[in-house]
Amino acid sequence: MSKRKIPDISGFLKDATLMDDFFMTVFFQDRPECVKELLNAFLPFEVTITAMSTQYTIDNVNGRDVTLDIYAKYPDKDYDIEIQRRSDGAKPQRARFHSSMLDTKALGQKQKFTEINDSYVIFITEYDIFKLNKPIYHIERTIFEADKQFNDGSHIIYVNGAYKGTGNSKLEDIIHDFKCKDAAKMRNKILRSRFEELKVNPTEKEIDDMSDSIDLRFKALINEVRDEVLDEVRHQVRNEVRDEILDEVRHQVRDEVRNEVRDEVRDEVRDEVRHQVRDEVRDEVRNEVRDEILDEAYSKNSKEIAKSMLVSGIIPDEKIAEWCRLSVEQIRELRDSA
Repeated sequence: MSKRKIPDISGFLKDATLMDDFFMTVFFQDRPECVKELLNAFLPFEVTITAMSTQYTIDNVNGRDVTLDIYAKYPDKDYDIEIQRRSDGAKPQRARFHSSMLDTKALGQKQKFTEINDSYVIFITEYDIFKLNKPIYHIERTIFEADKQFNDGSHIIYVNGAYKGTGNSKLEDIIHDFKCKDAAKMRNKILRSRFEELKVNPTEKEIDDMSDSIDLRFKALINEVRDEVLDEVRHQVRNEVRDEILDEVRHQVRDEVRNEVRDEVRDEVRDEVRHQVRDEVRDEVRNEVRDEILDEAYSKNSKEIAKSMLVSGIIPDEKIAEWCRLSVEQIRELRDSA
């Protein structure tokens, strides 16, 4: 069976700090003395731990599991240390969730609630997320009306990795050391020794573990980028489809409105034309009727004149017809009727 080739991660190791997941996980694994250095710098009492692990998963049968960066315990205390480069990874809701998940495993069946372990959820953040320029922030439940602590044993702490102090306290040393790339510049002796060991002479297993962690991180980043791209594409396609549907609906509504307006305009024009034609026809009919009446009146007068001319008996019928604008037959009918 061929031996696995040792991956070359020297480029990653050179610039690695304790803020990097792949380095931090291997750095603290099976190193309780290093974890104690952190806890003793963050907490106001001397810490003792009986067990610890990195990337420790707490299962949640009814919901989301949680994986702790560093988990440590003492019979009556549970510690969770989270290293977060991104501010959104240290949201208050996440701290609350981690705290609640520690509680789920801190109390056995039939144990009294007063026997639950104290829990300490500690976030080491690369930036000052509260922007108060303090090295450390303690979050405790309080009785608001009484202005005193609730004392339920739940503690949440934020360590400001961006803090630059002037003193030489354990806390400031740890904050400083988390940003170091070079072991020679580290202040805490125990952390410096382990840092130099892992940077200069890592074991094959440590190299494999860091390489696996890097691979997992890259895959996670690829998935994050893929999800972001998919979200952007979905958003873009959604907008395109929305615009297409808007155009379709706009054309459909335009056609419907056009038909409605066409019917309205047709009715309006029909009424206008009806009135206009009525007026025109009224004028035409008036002229026609006027001509008919004039013709009737003229014809009646002409016949009366023709009758008086016939009485004389000396004017020929043809002349009477010519002068009165009547036909010879009409003159003869008038003579016969006289």
